Amino acid sequence: MIGNCRGAADAARAYGGSGFLNTDWGDLGHLQYLPVSEPGFAYGAAVAWCLDANRDLDLAAALDAHAFDDPERELGGALLALGDAYRGVVPNMWNMSVLTMHLYFPQLQLGRTFSDGLAIDDLLGVEQALADAVDRLRRSRPRRSDGALVIARPAYPGG
Repeated sequence: MIGNCRGAADAARAYGGSGFLNTDWGDLGHLQYLPVSEPGFAYGAAVAWCLDANRDLDLAAALDAHAFDDPERELGGALLALGDAYRGVVPNMWNMSVLTMHLYFPQLQLGRTFSDGLAIDDLLGVEQALADAVDRLRRSRPRRSDGALVIARPAYPGG
């Protein structure tokens, strides 16, 4: 997300654009809800407004201060970690993660084609990263009006 927004801002500057479209496109049912999209909106707006000042923005801190009003400074980092969880496994696909592929295509089998290279150690690392992010969510205290909804999550085994 950060790389895409930076790339769009760099391209706009290089080719005379006055900005870029900052949106959230949904594929296959668009399963995320607004707080998952807010880091991209925030960073996109920041670099579209002033690329030089915001290129290396501490996005987690900015989200905690300006989007979520989280005095614990946990929520922004938790959302970024959740958004980057897919990076913990070797198989990469365009526009989808091998971690969620089975939700869309349950007939596909792990260990074949799209998941070649998937390793147990990588999955254990992703599991730990997700657990750490959930712990951060628990410690967060967003003070915006829908703060409770932002951190609400369904129960899952082990969590």
